[in-house]
Amino acid sequence: MYTYIYLVRHGESPKSKINEERTRGLTEQGLKDSKALADFMEK
Repeated sequence: MYTYIYLVRHGESPKSKINEERTRGLTEQGLKDSKALADFMEK
């Protein structure tokens, strides 16, 4: 049995204030990139 570990950096996120770092979302490009990665990993 093999275990595979993939390290993936988060998608592009907008600039934010320091206190909002944990709750900020992704930009449109970040959402597209994360969807593309999820589709790729399904295969």
